[in-house]
Amino acid sequence: MNHRSLLRVGLGGLLVAFIGCGTGLKSVEGVVTMDGKPVDGASVAFVPEGGGGRQASGTTGPDGKFTLSSGPDKGAAPGTYKVLVTKKPALGMASVQMKPEDMAKMMQKGVKEANKQKSQLPEKYAKIGTTPLTCTVPPPSQPVTFDLK
Repeated sequence: MNHRSLLRVGLGGLLVAFIGCGTGLKSVEGVVTMDGKPVDGASVAFVPEGGGGRQASGTTGPDGKFTLSSGPDKGAAPGTYKVLVTKKPALGMASVQMKPEDMAKMMQKGVKEANKQKSQLPEKYAKIGTTPLTCTVPPPSQPVTFDLK
C-alpha cells in the first residue's frame, strides 16, 4: 500500500470514529395534562429504571409541553424510565429596595422553604415507588403524553 492509500484509510477511520462519537441521546418531547388540561410550570424527570444511567428532565410551558435534556445536552439516552412529575408554587419576591446581603439571605430562605413545599400535583407522581408513569426512549411516537388524575 502506498502512502496515499494509507492516508485515505487513516482519514476514513478517523471520520467514522468522529461520526460515531455523538451523545447517543434521543429527542423526547411530551405533554403533561391534569384531567385533560395542560399543566404549566411542572418539572418532568425521567429516572432510569434499575438506578443506572443518566437522568433527563424538562419543564412544561403554558401548553403543557416539555422537551427533555440530560445535563447540557438535549434528549435522553435509550432505555426504560420511571417518570416523575411535580409542580411547586412559585416563590413570591417583594419588589422593594434591599441590600445585596439581605437579598442573598432572603433567597436562601426562599430556596429552603420551596424545598419543603409539597407538589401541587398528586403526590403519587412525585416518587419513584408510587409513580405509575413510565416511558421507553426512544418513544414509539411523539409527543409522549402524561394525563395525570
